[in-house]
Amino acid sequence: ALEIMDPAQRGMSKLINMTAAYLHNQGQLDKAEPLLIEAMLARRESLGDSHQNTLQAVSNLAMLLHDKGDYTQAQPLFEEAVKGLRSALGDTHASTATATSHLAQLYETKGQLDLALSLYSDALSARRRTLGDTHLDTLHAINKLGKLLEQKGDLSGAEALISEGFEACKQTLPADHKFRLAMQNNLGMLLLTSKEYGRAQILLEGVLSVYRRTLGDEHPSTLTALANLSSLHQATGNLDESSAYLSEALSARRRIYGTHHPDTLLCMNNLGTLYQAAGSHQESARLYEEVAEISERTLGKFHPRTLSTINNLVHLLAEMREYSRAVPFAEAYLEAMRRKHGTRHPHSQTASRNLAFMRGRAVDPDWTPERAAVGEEPRLNPASPWTKATNGRRCYYWRNSPSDRSLDPPTEGVKRVQEETAAEFEKEYDRLLRMQEMVETGRLNPQSSWTKYTNGGRVFYGNSDGPTLQEPLEGIKEEREMARHIFD
Repeated sequence: ALEIMDPAQRGMSKLINMTAAYLHNQGQLDKAEPLLIEAMLARRESLGDSHQNTLQAVSNLAMLLHDKGDYTQAQPLFEEAVKGLRSALGDTHASTATATSHLAQLYETKGQLDLALSLYSDALSARRRTLGDTHLDTLHAINKLGKLLEQKGDLSGAEALISEGFEACKQTLPADHKFRLAMQNNLGMLLLTSKEYGRAQILLEGVLSVYRRTLGDEHPSTLTALANLSSLHQATGNLDESSAYLSEALSARRRIYGTHHPDTLLCMNNLGTLYQAAGSHQESARLYEEVAEISERTLGKFHPRTLSTINNLVHLLAEMREYSRAVPFAEAYLEAMRRKHGTRHPHSQTASRNLAFMRGRAVDPDWTPERAAVGEEPRLNPASPWTKATNGRRCYYWRNSPSDRSLDPPTEGVKRVQEETAAEFEKEYDRLLRMQEMVETGRLNPQSSWTKYTNGGRVFYGNSDGPTLQEPLEGIKEEREMARHIFD
C-alpha cells in the first residue's frame, strides 16, 4: 500500500505512526498530535487524498482530536475518511466500518443521536456481513448500538441487542474476559433502568464477584461495580445495603486517589444523597459540606459539581430546618446562577426565592412568603413570591398580631399600606429591569471595580472620554442609587 513511497519514506512513516499511536494510548495527546499531522500531510503529498493509507491517517488524527474534545476540527476529518473509504474500499470493508463507528461516536458525543444511530447501524451491518454475528468486532458494534438505543429511551430495542451480545460473549469468551464483563455489566444496568431488579442483581453481583477475584478489592472496575450495586439497592429501597456498598467504594477511593480526586468527591456526594434518603441528615450534611469545601478549592466555586453539591446542601439544611446554616450556601448558589444565567433566568429566580425563604425562616421558623408582614424583613424582596404578588396589586399582611396570620380582604386601615407597598415595588421593579438592561449592554459590569465601588457608596461611570472616577453628577444620581440598591 505504500509502494509509491521510497523505502526511507516508508520506514519513517511507520515509525511516526507507531510513536503517535503509543503516545495517544498513553494519554499524551499534545505530543501525539503534531506527529499525526505530519504523517497525514506526508501521505497526502506522496499518496494523494483518496489513498486508503492517507484516509487512515486522516481518521487517526480525527480520533485524537475527538479524544481532546476538539469536535469542530475532528468532524470534517472523520467525514472525509468515511466518504473516502466507502469510495475506495466499499461499505463492508473493516477500515470503512471502523471509521464509520468513530464518526458515529462523534455524533453521539455532540448529541446528534439520530445521525449516530444511522452510522452505528451501518457499522454493525457491515460487521455482521463480513465477520459474522459472534466476532469480537461485531460484539463491540452491538454494544455501541445497544447503548445508544438505551440513551434514546428505546429500552426494549437496547435489551434485545445487548442480550444478544452477552449470550454471544458467553459462547466465545471466558468468564473473566474484560469485554464479556463489560457486556454483563451493561445488561445489568439496562435491566436496572427497566426496573427488572431481580435479573439485574444476579448480573451485577456476578460482575463484582469476578472483579474481586481477578482484579482485587481496590481496582477501579471493582469500585465501579460496587457503586452500581449500590444504585440497584437504592432503587429497591434497601438503603442499608446500598450505603454499605457505597461506603466500601468511598473508603477505597480515599485510600487510592485521596480525598481531593474528582471521583472521590463524586462518590462522597452520592453517599451524602443516600444518607439523606435514609434520614441520616447529619451524616449527609457533613459529607455535602466537605465536598463543597474541597470542590470549591480544587474545581472552582462555579464548577457544575461544586454547584450541584451546594444545591443539595441547601435543600438538605432546609429539610433539617437549619435555615441560618443554609443562608451562606444559598447565597453562593444564587451568585453562581446569576453569573451563569443572568438575573431573569428561571434557575436564578428559583435560587433567589430559595434564599428569601432561608432568610425569612432564619428569623422566624414559621415564616412564609405569603404572610410576610409590612415592616418585617424581608419587606421588599424582588425574588420572593410575596413581592411578585405585590407587583400584581395584592398585599399579604398580618391582620392583628404576629400570632394571627390569616389573610383577609384589606380593611380600611391597611388599604393605604397596601397601595403604597404596591407602588413602591412597582417603582423598584422598574429600576431592576433598567439595571439589568445596563448590565447587558455593558454599562454596568458586575465583575468590575465599578460595581464594587458602587457597593461601597462610590460610583465609577463612563463618558465619551472613557471611564473616570469623580463625584457623581446630578444627572447620574439616580443611577448611583439604583446601583447601590442592587449591588448592596
